[in-house]
Amino acid sequence: MDVDTIKNNIMSLGRKDFKKVIYLILPKIFNLKVVNVDGSYNGGSDWLIFKDEGGSHTIAVQDTVQTKGWEKKAKIDAQKAVANGATRFFFITPKPISRLTFAQLEGGITSTYKVPCTCLGAKEISELIVSAGLVTDFLDAIDAPLATGVASRIDKQEICLHSYVAMGQDSDNLKNTVYEDSILITLHNEGPLIRDVLLEKTIDLLACDQSRASQILRRIDSLLTKGKLIMIHDKNLSLAPNAQKDLENAERIYLKEFISLVGAQTSLMESEHNISWSLADGQKASVLLAKVFIEQQLESAKSAKLKMTAMGFFKNLNQSLQELRDFISNSGVPREKLDDTIKEMLMQAQDLPIVKKLSRAAIFVALEGADAISGAKAIGAPRWSDVSVMLDASVAIPYLCSRLFQPSEGRFSSSNHKAIETLHKLSVNVCIPFFYINECASHLLRARTYDNLDDYAEQLQYSQNAFVAHYYQLKNSGLSVPSNLFDYLASFSSFCKESKSMNLDVWIRKVMTDLQPLFHEYSVEFEEIPKIPQHYTTDIEVEYSYYLDELKRSKNFKLVNHDVLAMSHLKKQIAEKYEHWVLLTWDRAMISVGKKLEGCGWIISPDILYEFAKPYRPISESQLCTLAHAIARTQDVPHFISAQIIDRIVYVAGDKIQDWKLKKKIAEFTDDLLERIDLADVRYNEWVNNKTDEFLKKLGIDKSPSNEIGLVDVQ
Repeated sequence: MDVDTIKNNIMSLGRKDFKKVIYLILPKIFNLKVVNVDGSYNGGSDWLIFKDEGGSHTIAVQDTVQTKGWEKKAKIDAQKAVANGATRFFFITPKPISRLTFAQLEGGITSTYKVPCTCLGAKEISELIVSAGLVTDFLDAIDAPLATGVASRIDKQEICLHSYVAMGQDSDNLKNTVYEDSILITLHNEGPLIRDVLLEKTIDLLACDQSRASQILRRIDSLLTKGKLIMIHDKNLSLAPNAQKDLENAERIYLKEFISLVGAQTSLMESEHNISWSLADGQKASVLLAKVFIEQQLESAKSAKLKMTAMGFFKNLNQSLQELRDFISNSGVPREKLDDTIKEMLMQAQDLPIVKKLSRAAIFVALEGADAISGAKAIGAPRWSDVSVMLDASVAIPYLCSRLFQPSEGRFSSSNHKAIETLHKLSVNVCIPFFYINECASHLLRARTYDNLDDYAEQLQYSQNAFVAHYYQLKNSGLSVPSNLFDYLASFSSFCKESKSMNLDVWIRKVMTDLQPLFHEYSVEFEEIPKIPQHYTTDIEVEYSYYLDELKRSKNFKLVNHDVLAMSHLKKQIAEKYEHWVLLTWDRAMISVGKKLEGCGWIISPDILYEFAKPYRPISESQLCTLAHAIARTQDVPHFISAQIIDRIVYVAGDKIQDWKLKKKIAEFTDDLLERIDLADVRYNEWVNNKTDEFLKKLGIDKSPSNEIGLVDVQ
């Protein structure tokens, strides 16, 4: 994309989108950390510039979309800014102002107010964006659609970053932990529930998509295995006694920490600003503070030269300092006192355990609300419109069934439908080659042999033949389908009703002529695959053969050849045309082979792809606040108190702690102490130490010089 094209885009921007462009260029090009403070009392600057070490720079940045009187406005704003201590002045507009006019304005302001002045218009901004390689960032900032092939390829570091956030073990661990915590919270709040109700109420708490159901159900099973959940009467799930106790203790710690934080905030707001500050205000402010601390960590990653263009995986955390500023401002704090108030609140919250707990929930929400653009970047494409997705027969058949009739509750049908429909919304090229259409036709004709087997309807909904499975899943659910399997199959191709006397190859080709137009109707295009040179196929053939031999698996050689051709085609297109390819399949063999091969695109199942392509789902501040504080209550079960007890015993008793009888008594003492501790007492640490000393003294163990490891007797 050239300078003129970007300039024309900038000239057409409204105030809101132009602010986004400024938010891009000030940090990326001028290395300025900014927050928008536009308003009546901004002191001649629409943007507040922060130093890395804290405090703010004496740099003023003023922007305008005015077409008349802008020069006069620039001079007035410069005068205000210098009066407020500015030592540098920026004036930015989306209008195409001549370089001569800007030079005269810069010279006049510099001469009059003795500060450097920089004026930027549409032309200057577009030149900076192109020179700095920020074209994709610019398009992301203004949410512009991007045609295939326009953007440059994604930086390898960025691919790694986005892939790690989407697929990394830490991301999975965090999500799994939050899912489990949310299940425990739900049972703690609601009491025993049957599995389905527990699932729905957990999803409500998380405010997440129904597609998370299978993951949450797996976490329920995990909690049962760990003994944190138990099955009681009528198949109800309940918290195990130890889990119930842990949650109660954790909540007490949370309340102590939260009341302490809100107390500090209340004192600040009432003494400095005479503003009433409620617990609800404290809840929201604490979550926003947590988000600010996370964003500061992300800024550190940026300064370490990690390229994060769209930061799509963290859109739910975007501009958190601005959110906090707006919230404090709306509470009644005067604009001129906002900065000092925010700094004080940040200092109050810094390093507090509760803020770290809230941060985990905020990061979870950011990962759940990942932008589809970032999913594309994880596979190396600037946008999804630059990606092509090939379907094999295991994916194509359930999708065709779900479109011609409706999605079923079967594992493959619903996942296929959701993933492919999402791809279509993202303008992805979804395609299928002739040999996979051939497999679809073969499966369709083979399904004829299942006719008149309604006595086995319950079992057949799990058939390996996807056509048969889909028919009986719908029929068994009481949904509208043809009265018999033959009529159902004929819906896909009238040739299904032909006599068996027809030559099988001819029969399959006739069915293919019916299926291909159906795929086209549902936006799955035919992919032409010309003859592929052998050097693209050899490694794939060897790896596929090795995989089947190693696992002692058999697969029809024609089906293997189809898979080899598909992967070879992807490899050729990627190597020669720099295209971005995904192959969707449910076949574990092909997925496993794809993991071993390089340069063959990304070979995955539809449910995994949906994780990357799913639409950005923002979560409201109230939902985030509720979830963050709920999760914070479950964390840090008072293991730190137990650890304090053990530390104290080691300090006093030394090696005697190894005695097994003492170990048993220590465990009993710890449980008893955790029951009796008053976490509302600010001196509870001292109380724990005193009680521990009393416990040891009763056992005849007292602190002696020999236990002071490393100390020298100087008497």
